[in-house]
Amino acid sequence: MTVLYPSFLWLFIPLMILLWRTKKSDLITTVHLIILILIVTALSRPVLQEGLQERSLEAKDIIIALDVSYSMRAKDIKPTRYIFAKETIDALLKENAKDNIMLIAFTSNPLLLSPPTTDHELIHIALKSLNPEYILTKGTSLKKLFKKIASMQRSKTLHQNLILITDGGEEDNAESLTKELEKTNISLTVLALGTKQGTTIEMPDGTLLKDDKNNLVVSRI
Repeated sequence: MTVLYPSFLWLFIPLMILLWRTKKSDLITTVHLIILILIVTALSRPVLQEGLQERSLEAKDIIIALDVSYSMRAKDIKPTRYIFAKETIDALLKENAKDNIMLIAFTSNPLLLSPPTTDHELIHIALKSLNPEYILTKGTSLKKLFKKIASMQRSKTLHQNLILITDGGEEDNAESLTKELEKTNISLTVLALGTKQGTTIEMPDGTLLKDDKNNLVVSRI
């Protein structure tokens, strides 16, 4: 233990002398002197010195990329692909409570919803506030997503895990997509949402989505 202001300790000398000379019958004076001693002790600021404690945390860097394209409203996965995806992200956050997680939403262009953080409450808020109804862009570009993630990588030596949640993209050439991630130190895991049979997509007015030739659109994995 040490004191921050040792100069106050000199006041103990006259106070102790007065306390020693005070008669035992003079209770009021004795109490006053004890109070003064306690005040001097407080003014000297005694503190306990403790060293810094270092603790290593094995935290992973995770990027979650969520497809918010219109086809994610399909109901071949209950209640919809999109709602199922959000529930999956909530489960991932709980299972990886100590990890550094980034959240990106994407359609034809990627949108950063939450920068890397261990405060997962911020990610919950960003995810809750996301409303695909207000997203006007169409399509799903995985190539633009991968390029954006590669440009955002903080260090080539830092290993990151990319969890891609999607029902598929526009690109037909998987090899070109692979090359985008080969330039980085990123491991890819894909959660593919949808069924092989596929399903139609309901519009907000209750009608079914059709293409430019007035054919029903069936979205498949």
